[in-house]
Amino acid sequence: DQDYACGQCKSCQLFAAGTHPDFQWVEVIEDKKQISIEQIRHITHTSLEKSHLAGWRVIVIFEAEKMTINGYNALLKTLEEPGEKLQLILVTENRSSIPATIISRCQHFAINSTKPQLVEDWLKSELTDFAPSDLQLALGLTYGSPLEARDMLQEQNLDSFYQVIDLLRDVINGKTASFALSEQTVCEPLQLLRWWEFVVSEVLLQHHDKHRSSHQKVAQLAELAENTDVRLLFSLRDDILFQIKQLTEGISLNISMQLDLLGDKWSKCRI
Repeated sequence: DQDYACGQCKSCQLFAAGTHPDFQWVEVIEDKKQISIEQIRHITHTSLEKSHLAGWRVIVIFEAEKMTINGYNALLKTLEEPGEKLQLILVTENRSSIPATIISRCQHFAINSTKPQLVEDWLKSELTDFAPSDLQLALGLTYGSPLEARDMLQEQNLDSFYQVIDLLRDVINGKTASFALSEQTVCEPLQLLRWWEFVVSEVLLQHHDKHRSSHQKVAQLAELAENTDVRLLFSLRDDILFQIKQLTEGISLNISMQLDLLGDKWSKCRI
């Protein structure tokens, strides 16, 4: 047994030549913005085949967050019932952008270029006037990106996030109409959606393991965790991620109408 390729056997030579029959690499085709449904259908078809070299077959989907919603749905069956000796690997920089229905069917391996503690220590050295809980929150809101977290804190965008939290709480508690979310002027729609997804994920975490944030403002979401429907929250999160995906890929849509629909679903998550 060895943990590295020998570079000499038939399998190694085929892999080096890019012609290994049991390996597929799937990514966005040049000049396209998304991984097409046809590419995913090809995967589902070939997943039923036997190995050509009597070994394991491997399919890698690179930048899996760029699949379409139909692509995710088409992949579900293969994830639930993969073919014989098949390993399907989804690679993404942002796991939260992938629907929960996909995430729940996968094993998760985080590969960090820098240890989280090193990132936090660097942020502390750059911003000495901020509380550790603010630094941790900024990193959470920027998916662990130290430069974006630094900019967020320097530009006092945490205050805008707090306003979004208050608005979301007022809507779900029935103190404010759901359409207030589409009319808010605190931040751009894409930023609103990203912060909204963070809030929903935080509420789900508190549902799951009684997790409590060290940040006082975020800890206030504990009340929502006790009074919301988990299934509706998961469904809403998938919808928010889909809208984020649409916006980041430049797909035109009526964002005000979409925010109204999401706001209505959010208001109905309360038990």
